[in-house]
Amino acid sequence: MKKITDVMSKNVVTVSSDTNIKEIISIMKEKNIGKLPVIENNNIIGVVERKSLLIKKEIAPLPPVIAINDLILQLPNTKSFKEKLNKLIGYTAKEIMEKDFLKIDINDTLENLVTKLVEDNYTYALIFNNNSLEGIVTETDLIKNIF
Repeated sequence: MKKITDVMSKNVVTVSSDTNIKEIISIMKEKNIGKLPVIENNNIIGVVERKSLLIKKEIAPLPPVIAINDLILQLPNTKSFKEKLNKLIGYTAKEIMEKDFLKIDINDTLENLVTKLVEDNYTYALIFNNNSLEGIVTETDLIKNIF
């Protein structure tokens, strides 16, 4: 039977709690990943997920250009627009991260990991050896490596 170490992704990319959205997006695009554990004082305090970038308390401002058919109108690039855009880009990992995440011991069984994912409605689990982050198992990892 396979073990957690057989299906987990190792070398997990993490970000510090003060990493801004612009940098988070850049890392996710460059590394083709959708989950970034957030570190503060050498501890994992949460995870920034793709959905964390899409669901925010405040709606992103409209761009200063609007297109209607073949007509392009430039809107005034107001101070209010710039302030909202800067505020959105200024959010940090700590402000948008999910604080609730599944933590699994590396020596646990793969069966138990899958059970917890399903029963507790998680899409991933962070894998720890004592207090050290060793990997991550996502639904995609399970499908690729089990079936």
